[in-house]
Amino acid sequence: MAKQTKSELQTGLIPSVELVSMPKLGFGNRPLAVLSPQTRVVLEALIALLEDSLPPSSRSIKFQEFEAFGTEDHEAWLVDFDIAACYEFIDHSVLAGELILQGANSDAVEITRRTLGAVHGRQIGLPQGVASSHRLSDAYLDVIERSLTRHGYTVGRYADDFRVITHSRKEAFQVIDIAMEEARRVHLALAEQKIHVRKAPEIAADIKKRSGLSEEYTKRVYGDLAKAILVSSGYDDWEVELQEPDQEDVDFAAVKQLLSDWGDPDNARSRAMSHAGIVALSGAKSLGERIPNEILARIVDKEPVRLRKVMEYLLTRTAEADNWKLLNEIAAQERSTPWHKIWLFSTASRLGDNDSTAKTEFLDFASQQLKDSHEAVRLEAAWLLAVNEYITSEEVQSLYSRASRTSQIGLAAVAGRVSQTPYGKADKAIRNDSALNTCAFEWGESFGKDS
Repeated sequence: MAKQTKSELQTGLIPSVELVSMPKLGFGNRPLAVLSPQTRVVLEALIALLEDSLPPSSRSIKFQEFEAFGTEDHEAWLVDFDIAACYEFIDHSVLAGELILQGANSDAVEITRRTLGAVHGRQIGLPQGVASSHRLSDAYLDVIERSLTRHGYTVGRYADDFRVITHSRKEAFQVIDIAMEEARRVHLALAEQKIHVRKAPEIAADIKKRSGLSEEYTKRVYGDLAKAILVSSGYDDWEVELQEPDQEDVDFAAVKQLLSDWGDPDNARSRAMSHAGIVALSGAKSLGERIPNEILARIVDKEPVRLRKVMEYLLTRTAEADNWKLLNEIAAQERSTPWHKIWLFSTASRLGDNDSTAKTEFLDFASQQLKDSHEAVRLEAAWLLAVNEYITSEEVQSLYSRASRTSQIGLAAVAGRVSQTPYGKADKAIRNDSALNTCAFEWGESFGKDS
């Protein structure tokens, strides 16, 4: 990878990127960048060169720590805000100027600016969903954070979420004005619908309520499952004795009910319920019983961005037929994005052998996605079909002929997985298209043979 990337840089690397939409919590989608391996290597190498000039990562703390920031001061007024479409509007020239001010190597800064410009085709924007972009955005947003600090305020930040501690409501409004002006100075804007001014105890109470929600469900279920039985206490005399339920039964029933309420379409979306639901779903992995498909599908339908969490849970369950049924239910939902398909296909490719009708239906759905307009979706579908022997060499060759460098190496692995020896001319052509293709082809060819 390093050798080929270096060679391409020396001859003029042309970054390859595809944008894939990912659902937001409300309506609308977020554009995620799928970079070619070589482009990703270049960006990560540049971050390594710039490391000494970058601020510490704002993501080095847990988000829960950021949420609690400032709440210990019961007299404080806390201002919360974030940046509207932050990554989309980061100006490469402003970013370069900030890096130079922090003592970065000028050649590394210039290569970074040119690379980002080539990725976006313009001089603004960072690719979303990429680790290198997180570090560069931290450097950019540090300008706003420093300015607020110079005004005498204590500031906390996680990614583009800011919290500022003030001592009066009037001062809180002054902070908003300063933040708007400083954001505008670096060509950004605050997301006005996400600006909040609250007393610290109010936020602390919300956090406490959220953390106690799971406990409330456990207590409620415990009462429902506990049984009152009559026990003889002597001749013709009886006493009532409370028979405690099994703790594992209580845990499962509480998690199941919480998740059911979370996914209920008649219940309004709640941040507290979402947080508790995510925790419950993670805890459900260790429980003996399986959360019903109906509940899991409703969660994804209500909050599509939770698909990843549901897929992670699904991979801990061994009931393969039910797993394939759930994939079909989610694939048929009305709100579907390329991000959905990628997660569904990636998960399906890791499921065990199963000859159910549901599996065949899902593989048929994946076959239809070989015509999807997004090559990242086509690649993930092709790999799923390859590991299940549901795609032909001719179909792989057709996919490769219209692929960019974003997916060519992955398709070389698919070609290796479905190839037959002796290789045909088309297989040889894919395999020998680059040194990386050869590695990927051979990896795909050997995939699963040791198991």
